[in-house]
Amino acid sequence: MSSKLARFSVIALLLLLAAALAACAPATPTPAPVTKLTFTYWGSDMEKAALEEMVAAFEAKNSTDTSGKHPGETGFDPAKLAAFGAAFDKTYIEARRLESVGAITHATRDFEARLADVRGVFADLVRTSKLRSPAR
Repeated sequence: MSSKLARFSVIALLLLLAAALAACAPATPTPAPVTKLTFTYWGSDMEKAALEEMVAAFEAKNSTDTSGKHPGETGFDPAKLAAFGAAFDKTYIEARRLESVGAITHATRDFEARLADVRGVFADLVRTSKLRSPAR
């Protein structure tokens, strides 16, 4: 019986040792995922060249597949851009208008509250000075 127990102990020890060694093994590195970035830009030929240079430098530092479309390249529809720009301008302008109205409303409420505080302080100062005046 002791030989069976000894054999079992040796097998259990070997399995435990194998598991410990497997846990200590270095993990295989996984490649960084590549992010795809597509954008549209416009400008002069000089601006286009500068942008392409910046994109190349960005791609060298990051694992990114970057592609930009210039209006002069195929697949560009100026009418779609004009329609998008008009819709974006209206939405943008309306959002900025609402923000401005909100800011003005908030500032007006704050001003009115501060004005009420100042009026109360001045009324207290006048009352205090009347109490301290030698004429009384």
